[in-house]
Amino acid sequence: MYALVDSGCSHILAAPWLAVAAGVEPKDSVRELSLGIGGTTVKARFLDLRVRLLAPGGTDEQYFEWDAEVGFVDHWLPTFAVILGQDGFFNKFTVTMSNFAFLTVVERPDAFDDHFGVPTAPQPPYVSERRKY
Repeated sequence: MYALVDSGCSHILAAPWLAVAAGVEPKDSVRELSLGIGGTTVKARFLDLRVRLLAPGGTDEQYFEWDAEVGFVDHWLPTFAVILGQDGFFNKFTVTMSNFAFLTVVERPDAFDDHFGVPTAPQPPYVSERRKY
């Protein structure tokens, strides 16, 4: 099955029939969000899952696998089954897209260093305290 790689999407989102195939129940989710997709607002229920991305044309042994939060959308309209967005995909890999070659390449996070000689930017510190003004 195909996925849409969408740098403008904040999450990994999936069609409801993938939850059935994975043997999970989105209604057991502890986190729900209302999101805009395709000009409408939908509810996404998020679960922590192990995600696998197979190499196109490759064998079952050629894949990336990682833990990510996946949002299942009840009223799924896209023609593809998954949207791969920022949180859970782009923040895990180096993703290179070429309109000239019509290709998307997914590599380990430090591959950017190898290609361009620029070290990967450090992650910003997360502030857990609320500022008082």
